[in-house]
Amino acid sequence: MGPQSAGLMFGRKDLIEAAKLNNSPYECPIGRPMKVNKEEIFGMYAALKIFLEKDHKKEWQEWLDRIKYISGKISKIPSIKTDTVVPKGPANVFPSLKVSWDQTKVKITAQDVSKALEQGTPSIIAGGRGNSLSVGVVLLRPDQIEIVASRVRDILQKAVV
Repeated sequence: MGPQSAGLMFGRKDLIEAAKLNNSPYECPIGRPMKVNKEEIFGMYAALKIFLEKDHKKEWQEWLDRIKYISGKISKIPSIKTDTVVPKGPANVFPSLKVSWDQTKVKITAQDVSKALEQGTPSIIAGGRGNSLSVGVVLLRPDQIEIVASRVRDILQKAVV
């Protein structure tokens, strides 16, 4: 969760030395030649420090608890199904909530739910694709979980036939 325009390179020394040759014109100080300013370097330091000190198992459980809470709020609506989705891959591997429903019982598309969430107050961004809604929980503050759960529930509940 550090700055998007900076990064860290880890690995074998020979590969790092080879990567430094991509610096034009072979300048030594990493940072300035790559247009990374001091604020981004400090941001990366702060992000790395937080990452190393964080209890990752506890954080993962908090994300799962958020999914469970939101699922509990909406699962009483007819035909609503919820799943925890964890993408496979080398990056962005964190849980999110997938919500699907029978559109003959809940007459609204995932895209329309997404649009209603975005246009409401506060604006909530969720991925509405095909017949399912994807709700991210990782970046939510604790005080936002109830807001998201209630808004998703209210929108879906209003669409029940």
